[in-house]
Amino acid sequence: MRDSKGKRINSLQGLRAILFVLIFTFHTSMIGNISESLIYINFFRGGGAEAVAFFFVLSGFIEALHQRKEVPDIKNITRLCIAKVKKFYGLHVFFLLAVIPTVIISVVKAPLQAGERMIINLLLLQSWFPDEQIWLSYNSVTWFISTLAFLFLFIIPMHWISNHLEQKWPTGRFYCGLLVIIWLLDFILAILLLKKNVSNIKYYLYAFPPSRLFDYASGFILGRFFICHKKYEISEKKATFLEIISVNIIIGYLLIFPYISDYFSRSIMYLPGAALVIYVFAIGKGKISGFFSSPLMVAAGNNSLYYMMSHQVVIRYCSLIYKNLLKFNIRSSELIWVFAAFVVTFASKPIYDMLCFKLRRLQLDWKSMNHQT
Repeated sequence: MRDSKGKRINSLQGLRAILFVLIFTFHTSMIGNISESLIYINFFRGGGAEAVAFFFVLSGFIEALHQRKEVPDIKNITRLCIAKVKKFYGLHVFFLLAVIPTVIISVVKAPLQAGERMIINLLLLQSWFPDEQIWLSYNSVTWFISTLAFLFLFIIPMHWISNHLEQKWPTGRFYCGLLVIIWLLDFILAILLLKKNVSNIKYYLYAFPPSRLFDYASGFILGRFFICHKKYEISEKKATFLEIISVNIIIGYLLIFPYISDYFSRSIMYLPGAALVIYVFAIGKGKISGFFSSPLMVAAGNNSLYYMMSHQVVIRYCSLIYKNLLKFNIRSSELIWVFAAFVVTFASKPIYDMLCFKLRRLQLDWKSMNHQT
């Protein structure tokens, strides 16, 4: 994760790692009765919605730092989208196949529907279907990359527009004004849906690709503002104070989630806080940023995409083992399986990398043999 001058922003990688932990703890509800525990209900239940919102804003922020100059035509947009999807598509397919044994009963009972959902997942179109049986099918976290693939279409146009507007308008007030307008539009959307009593609000404000454009665009605008105002004279003490506030914002969102309506807890309430937190840690001059920039946190942040795609599959297997052990009257602590899922998620990354390396070797050997013949 680098700024416009190619300098790595390690503190944001550490923030990625923290956001993944929030998502992981949210999905541990699949194991036993964890979802009924008071600590889960009152604290961890909001981790998924919060981290997802932060990730969309962070993705837009990081994209803005690239400062692309391409012309927004179909060829350039298509090329960029394909290049970005390629980075995670192999990972997506791997865990899409890996999760099938955990849902084999539903596949056998309704093979036609299962096949349709598989095709939709392979095409990265699942987040366009309001039916939970589709957008949350198989490795359900992949609705995120389905929505992200849609947002990639706007990267080059947003850069092109920003490059032209920055030549005519004072960037500070202009970008701040744009952020406020986007947040107001997102709020108005939530109010309109609330008044119309729209069903399936979780989908329309959480996974529906166009609604996530608010988050992504906010992050992009914040990133452009960051580039234009990058000379920060701030002491470590003041920076640390701002970072403590930022950490408290993250915790505060977790605490208030159970008391906020779905119309506001799915996206809108996170935008201002996410912008502040990401901006503060992008500056990265406080002690908490120092911790986020440690080798372990940076490594975890670098691999966060893998952890995002793999962890729910691992949790599903741990949940199945836990349930089957109970059938034989073998009782074990749910926390042990949570810990096991966490360890396996992290430990499986080198194994996946090794498999990918061997597959590439086989491909090269095959091409070499064909070339010789």
